[in-house]
Amino acid sequence: MTIIKMGFLAVLLFGMSGCLSESREPRVLYGKDTCQVCRMIISEERFTTAIKNESRTLYKFDGIGCLIKFIKENPTAGRQVWVHDFNTQKWCEAEQAVFVKGKDVITPMADGLAAFALSDEAKAFCAKENGEIFMFDEIVSS
Repeated sequence: MTIIKMGFLAVLLFGMSGCLSESREPRVLYGKDTCQVCRMIISEERFTTAIKNESRTLYKFDGIGCLIKFIKENPTAGRQVWVHDFNTQKWCEAEQAVFVKGKDVITPMADGLAAFALSDEAKAFCAKENGEIFMFDEIVSS
Protein backbone atom coordinates (compact mmCIF):
# COMPACT_ATOMS: atom_id res chain seq x y z
CA MET A 1 0.00 0.00 0.00
CA THR A 2 1.43 3.38 -0.89
CA ILE A 3 2.02 6.11 1.66
CA ILE A 4 -0.65 8.30 0.04
CA LYS A 5 -3.28 5.56 0.30
CA MET A 6 -2.31 4.89 3.92
CA GLY A 7 -2.56 8.61 4.72
CA PHE A 8 -5.99 8.81 3.09
CA LEU A 9 -7.15 5.77 5.04
CA ALA A 10 -5.89 7.28 8.31
CA VAL A 11 -7.73 10.56 7.65
CA LEU A 12 -10.90 8.65 6.79
CA LEU A 13 -10.73 6.55 9.97
CA PHE A 14 -10.06 9.58 12.21
CA GLY A 15 -12.96 11.41 10.60
CA MET A 16 -15.29 8.47 11.19
CA SER A 17 -14.22 8.16 14.82
CA GLY A 18 -15.61 11.65 15.46
CA CYS A 19 -19.05 10.42 14.42
CA LEU A 20 -18.80 7.43 16.72
CA SER A 21 -17.74 9.47 19.73
CA GLU A 22 -21.04 11.36 19.81
CA SER A 23 -22.86 8.34 21.25
CA ARG A 24 -19.93 7.12 23.34
CA GLU A 25 -20.43 6.66 27.05
CA PRO A 26 -19.52 9.57 29.32
CA ARG A 27 -16.11 9.80 30.92
CA VAL A 28 -16.06 10.65 34.61
CA LEU A 29 -12.96 11.39 36.66
CA TYR A 30 -13.92 9.86 39.99
CA GLY A 31 -12.63 11.80 42.97
CA LYS A 32 -12.20 14.93 40.79
CA ASP A 33 -15.40 15.70 38.83
CA THR A 34 -18.24 17.34 40.73
CA CYS A 35 -21.99 16.94 40.48
CA GLN A 36 -23.72 19.59 38.37
CA VAL A 37 -26.46 20.01 40.99
CA CYS A 38 -25.08 19.53 44.51
CA ARG A 39 -21.39 20.17 43.68
CA MET A 40 -20.25 17.12 45.66
CA ILE A 41 -17.23 15.24 44.30
CA ILE A 42 -18.39 12.24 42.28
CA SER A 43 -16.92 9.15 43.89
CA GLU A 44 -19.38 6.24 43.75
CA GLU A 45 -19.55 4.76 40.27
CA ARG A 46 -22.71 2.72 40.92
CA PHE A 47 -24.74 5.92 41.41
CA THR A 48 -23.08 8.17 38.82
CA THR A 49 -25.29 9.53 36.04
CA ALA A 50 -24.80 11.88 33.09
CA ILE A 51 -26.62 13.84 30.39
CA LYS A 52 -25.35 15.04 27.04
CA ASN A 53 -27.59 17.77 25.62
CA GLU A 54 -28.18 18.76 22.01
CA SER A 55 -25.08 20.96 21.95
CA ARG A 56 -23.08 17.94 23.22
CA THR A 57 -22.38 19.52 26.61
CA LEU A 58 -21.87 16.77 29.19
CA TYR A 59 -23.34 17.19 32.67
CA LYS A 60 -22.34 14.74 35.40
CA PHE A 61 -24.18 13.85 38.61
CA ASP A 62 -23.31 11.96 41.77
CA GLY A 63 -26.71 10.30 41.95
CA ILE A 64 -30.04 9.69 40.27
CA GLY A 65 -31.81 12.25 42.46
CA CYS A 66 -29.53 15.06 41.26
CA LEU A 67 -30.03 13.90 37.66
CA ILE A 68 -33.82 14.06 38.07
CA LYS A 69 -33.66 17.49 39.71
CA PHE A 70 -31.54 18.78 36.82
CA ILE A 71 -33.94 17.39 34.21
CA LYS A 72 -36.94 18.97 35.91
CA GLU A 73 -35.18 22.35 36.11
CA ASN A 74 -33.75 22.12 32.56
CA PRO A 75 -36.26 20.40 30.29
CA THR A 76 -34.39 20.07 27.00
CA ALA A 77 -35.24 17.83 24.08
CA GLY A 78 -32.85 15.48 22.33
CA ARG A 79 -30.60 14.61 25.20
CA GLN A 80 -28.79 11.36 25.95
CA VAL A 81 -29.13 10.19 29.55
CA TRP A 82 -26.96 7.53 31.16
CA VAL A 83 -27.02 5.79 34.53
CA HIS A 84 -24.78 3.14 36.04
CA ASP A 85 -26.09 -0.32 36.72
CA PHE A 86 -25.99 -0.75 40.50
CA ASN A 87 -24.50 -4.27 40.29
CA THR A 88 -22.14 -4.16 37.31
CA GLN A 89 -21.33 -0.44 37.52
CA LYS A 90 -21.49 -0.27 33.71
CA TRP A 91 -23.20 2.56 31.85
CA CYS A 92 -26.67 1.99 30.42
CA GLU A 93 -29.21 4.29 28.84
CA ALA A 94 -31.60 5.64 31.45
CA GLU A 95 -34.64 5.01 29.24
CA GLN A 96 -33.76 1.29 29.16
CA ALA A 97 -32.95 0.95 32.87
CA VAL A 98 -35.21 -0.19 35.69
CA PHE A 99 -35.09 1.85 38.90
CA VAL A 100 -35.61 0.81 42.48
CA LYS A 101 -36.49 3.30 45.19
CA GLY A 102 -36.06 2.10 48.74
CA LYS A 103 -35.96 4.04 51.99
CA ASP A 104 -33.08 1.88 53.24
CA VAL A 105 -30.96 2.21 50.07
CA ILE A 106 -27.98 4.40 50.98
CA THR A 107 -27.15 6.82 48.16
CA PRO A 108 -24.97 9.96 47.95
CA MET A 109 -27.89 12.40 48.38
CA ALA A 110 -30.18 10.05 50.34
CA ASP A 111 -32.75 9.72 47.52
CA GLY A 112 -32.73 5.90 47.80
CA LEU A 113 -32.63 5.37 44.01
CA ALA A 114 -30.62 2.65 42.26
CA ALA A 115 -30.64 1.73 38.55
CA PHE A 116 -30.41 -1.70 36.94
CA ALA A 117 -29.91 -2.76 33.33
CA LEU A 118 -31.82 -6.01 33.91
CA SER A 119 -35.34 -6.11 35.32
CA ASP A 120 -34.73 -9.45 37.11
CA GLU A 121 -31.88 -7.89 39.07
CA ALA A 122 -34.01 -4.87 39.89
CA LYS A 123 -36.83 -7.13 41.12
CA ALA A 124 -34.45 -9.12 43.33
CA PHE A 125 -32.95 -5.95 44.79
CA CYS A 126 -36.43 -4.49 45.28
CA ALA A 127 -37.56 -7.53 47.26
CA LYS A 128 -34.40 -7.47 49.38
CA GLU A 129 -34.67 -3.72 50.10
CA ASN A 130 -38.47 -3.60 50.36
CA GLY A 131 -38.55 -0.95 47.64
CA GLU A 132 -40.62 0.05 44.64
CA ILE A 133 -39.84 -0.37 40.94
CA PHE A 134 -40.07 2.49 38.46
CA MET A 135 -39.19 3.19 34.86
CA PHE A 136 -37.26 6.35 33.94
CA ASP A 137 -40.25 8.34 32.68
CA GLU A 138 -42.13 7.58 35.91
CA ILE A 139 -39.30 8.93 38.03
CA VAL A 140 -38.94 12.09 35.96
CA SER A 141 -42.68 12.81 36.01
CA SER A 142 -43.17 12.17 39.74
